[in-house]
Amino acid sequence: MDNSKTNSRIICPYGLKYMLECISRVALLSQSANITEITKQYLLELLGFAKTFPETNPKDVLFYFHEQWGKLSSNMSKQ
Repeated sequence: MDNSKTNSRIICPYGLKYMLECISRVALLSQSANITEITKQYLLELLGFAKTFPETNPKDVLFYFHEQWGKLSSNMSKQ
């Protein structure tokens, strides 16, 4: 069978691609040598934030959280 002609698609959970984009942005903006710790901290804070919006679309919650995180990180870098 010639695999070059078959169309293959990877199916990932709803919002995962956007979450990975956000985590990547956080890792780059933080300029930390410890990406694992930054990712862990970000995800723990995201989980706490998401608990306050149990009925909201997960992708929207991620957007609101990342927007808030961006404001906090820009304020911290100005100090």
